[in-house]
Amino acid sequence: MAFSLKNILLGKPKDPLAPGVFHQISLIAFLAWVGLGADGLSSSAYGPEEAYLALGGHFFLALPLAILMAVTVFIISASYSHIIELFPTGGGGYLVATKLLGPKVGLVSGSALIIDYMLTITISAASAGDQIFSFLPASIHGAKLATEFILIFFLLYLNLRGTKESVLFLLPIFVLFVLAHLFAISLGVVPKAVEMPALASATYQKTVGDIQGLGLWATLFIILHAYSLGGGTYTGIEAVSNGLQSLREPRVETGKRTMIYMAVSLAFTASGLLLCYLLNQVSAEAGRTLNASLFTKVYANFFSPDLAYTLLVVTLVTEAAILLVAAQAGFIDGPRVLSNMAVDSWAPHRFSHLSDKLVTQYGIWFMGLASLAFLIYTSGDVRLLVVMYSINVFLTFTVTVVIKFAEGGWVTLVVTSAFILLCYIVRSHYDRVQTALRALDETLMNIPFHPDLKNPVPAKNPAAPTAALIVRNFDGLAIHSLLTIPRLFPNQFKNVVFVSVGLIDYGQFKGSKEIENLRRSKEEDLKSFVEFANCLGWYAEYRYSLGIDLIEELEKLCKSVAQDFPGSVFFAGKLVFEQENLFTRLLHNHTPFTLEQRLQFEGLQMIILPIRVSRSYPSGRETAHAQA
Repeated sequence: MAFSLKNILLGKPKDPLAPGVFHQISLIAFLAWVGLGADGLSSSAYGPEEAYLALGGHFFLALPLAILMAVTVFIISASYSHIIELFPTGGGGYLVATKLLGPKVGLVSGSALIIDYMLTITISAASAGDQIFSFLPASIHGAKLATEFILIFFLLYLNLRGTKESVLFLLPIFVLFVLAHLFAISLGVVPKAVEMPALASATYQKTVGDIQGLGLWATLFIILHAYSLGGGTYTGIEAVSNGLQSLREPRVETGKRTMIYMAVSLAFTASGLLLCYLLNQVSAEAGRTLNASLFTKVYANFFSPDLAYTLLVVTLVTEAAILLVAAQAGFIDGPRVLSNMAVDSWAPHRFSHLSDKLVTQYGIWFMGLASLAFLIYTSGDVRLLVVMYSINVFLTFTVTVVIKFAEGGWVTLVVTSAFILLCYIVRSHYDRVQTALRALDETLMNIPFHPDLKNPVPAKNPAAPTAALIVRNFDGLAIHSLLTIPRLFPNQFKNVVFVSVGLIDYGQFKGSKEIENLRRSKEEDLKSFVEFANCLGWYAEYRYSLGIDLIEELEKLCKSVAQDFPGSVFFAGKLVFEQENLFTRLLHNHTPFTLEQRLQFEGLQMIILPIRVSRSYPSGRETAHAQA
């Protein structure tokens, strides 16, 4: 019943081993533009507004600012197109920094991206709320924050259903936004095109006047200040290179085509809105966004009051909706960056695990809940969120930190630094455990094993007592468990069956070739186990499967073994830490205990064999010890 309800809410599970699965879940360039490009395009709802308002009385500088904004978009897009060529498997800024500048620089880049994507979701929901409540009565504005909470939970639900499913759902919204803004910006610019020469001349004269009156550096500061606060406009451009994994093959060509769509649409929308503000002399109004004021003025010049209001509502609703589409980048790319960091042990390994919808569900929940925390802290204040958001944008980092440090910039610095510190703690724990396991490998993996020619391998006897050993890799932990069994139960077991699952997580789910490599590696490991057990005088065989749910796959394999070998007793090794703490409980899956619980209710016996991991003093190094 619970399984049926889950299927109704999230859809049927996807088979990661199906031949066409990568084609089914991948995005063509147009859909990638919707799912990933909307992040940049949606920033036109707040980026140009922040830049224009920062100019204050020097609004005429909006003309060079619009040119700078368009040029910047194309430069950044071209740069990311090169990154796509160099790193066709995806990963974006984190992977680039890690590979070219080292893991520590990669950590800083990845942490900044994670916080950036959290704030992408938060600011998208908050700004969407602003757009919606711009045309609603002031009496119900108290419901704005609650509405934004609901929007984030709705997006979280959509993404748990699958990446492509969420993008297809939001596709009509994206198309309507593009058409509505193409129409509105054209109405705001084309009829006033004849004024452009005079506007350019006035801009030049007033700029010269400012330089003479305020000085060159003061004038440059004004335009750079506005340029930096509009830096949120550029934040979504990196989404394609980060999410290359979700694109249709050939991924490089699809990614580069998506970058072109993104660059043209973003440059037109952001710079076009700045130009519209200037040409139509728009000013801020209490309780309304600058875009709401602009569209009201533009539509009133061409249509009747009723039609103008209808068009205004439609345009603002599309802005609110596109902001929700933009939050997709946070839900698509944030978990992907987190998964890459988990593969490198900067984050808990469970963040790289896929759900049955082939999305990293832990990462989706993490991003969604973190964005809700930011929403609570800021109470949905878009101006504060823009400052926090812009801190981690590579282009405006220094300027925004200095100018807006006391106005909210410090929060992003503290959160990002804390995240980096937490990643260091996680990585150091994993490194210590790996050091301990390497010591165990050095001790046990060098044991020579040669077949006993005098006592050949016995024949298979399914009725005889059988030890079924759960293994992961051919390593010291597994060898220790195998050697412990005859010490605990001398001459008891006549057969050994090795049971293993090739876990398809984010690290392997990059194409059918990677899955085939996982299959081949698993078979080679298990054949080594069989040879080792044969040398110890046991009949041995192996069972394995590939899947995304480790416990479910192990339970199926164990039931299969129990059917063929009725006298089976299951064994699994487990690390036991001398000092249990939060990290040992969170960072290590307690697979044996969970599996033991399930097998008990199936009438199957399982024994857990501990491996002690203790700290050796005074060296402070972790060591692993065999303990029966």
